[in-house]
Amino acid sequence: MRKKTLPKMTVVSAAALVLLAGIFLITALFTGKRGKFPEKVSVFFPESKEIVIMDGSEFLTGCVRGWIPRGEIPPEDALEAVAAAVKCKALYCLENGNSEKGLGADFVAGEDFPYVKASEKLDISAEITEALKKAPELSAGKKPFDAQLCGISTGVTDECENSPSAALLCDMSAKGYESISAYTPEEVRRAMGVNYCPADPAEWFSNPVYAESGTLVSTGFCGRTFSGEEIRSRLGLRSAAASLEFREDKFYFTCHGSGCNRGMSVNAAIFFAREGRNAEEILKLFYYN
Repeated sequence: MRKKTLPKMTVVSAAALVLLAGIFLITALFTGKRGKFPEKVSVFFPESKEIVIMDGSEFLTGCVRGWIPRGEIPPEDALEAVAAAVKCKALYCLENGNSEKGLGADFVAGEDFPYVKASEKLDISAEITEALKKAPELSAGKKPFDAQLCGISTGVTDECENSPSAALLCDMSAKGYESISAYTPEEVRRAMGVNYCPADPAEWFSNPVYAESGTLVSTGFCGRTFSGEEIRSRLGLRSAAASLEFREDKFYFTCHGSGCNRGMSVNAAIFFAREGRNAEEILKLFYYN
C-alpha cells in the first residue's frame, strides 16, 4: 500500500503563520473580547508628551483613583459604582476610537481618564482592585457606552445619551462646589486662540446661553461662538457652569461644581453609599441600563 505523505511546509508559508500568530497575539492583548478589558493598553500623557504601555488593570485602577477626592477612602459601594462607569467608558472608547489627540494611543490621560499614580500616604489600590472585580456590569443593550462622570454637579445634572438629569442637593454643600478663577485679557485671548478683539475687553464676551442646570451652553467671544465645554477646556475652568464678570482689568469666572455636569457625580455617589445604597442602586440613579 502506498503511504500518503503530508506536503512540506515552505519557508513562505511558515513565515505567514508566524505573522498571523503575531497579529493574533497583538489583537488579543490590545483589544480583548467584548466586555473584557485588554491585558495591555497604550496611554498618551500630554504633559510629558509620551506614550506608555501599561497593564490594563493598572490603567483602570489609576483612573478610578483619579476620580476619588484626594485623601479620602470612599465606601466600598461608591468605589464599585465609579469602577463600573470608568470601565464601561474605557471599553466604549476602545471600540469607537479615542486617540485623535493621543498620537494613536488607546487612551489620553486627562479629564475623561484622570490617571493618578498611587500615593504613599494613602494608597487605596487594593480597595480599587477589589471594586473593579465586584463592580456591576454597566452597559446599554449589552454594549459599553460613553458613561459620563463629573466630580461635583451644579445640583442638577444635564441629561445626555444614556444618562438622565438628576437632582443632587448633596452636591451643593460639597467642599469645592464653588471656585473662582481670574485671568488677564491677554491670557484669555491667547487661550481662546483669537487674534483680533475689540479694544474694550468688557465687550469680548456676549450673548451667553445657559441651561436650566446653570451650565453654560454657548457664548459669543470676539465675533465667534464657543460652546461652554470649549470655554472650560481652553481656560482650564473647573466646570462649564461658569458666570463671568469683568472688573479691575481682569476676567473673573465663578464656577459651580466640577467637570462636565453630566452622568454620575462622584461626590453624590459617595454620599449615597454612605446613606446605605449599594452600587447597583447608585448606578441606576445616573444611567439608563
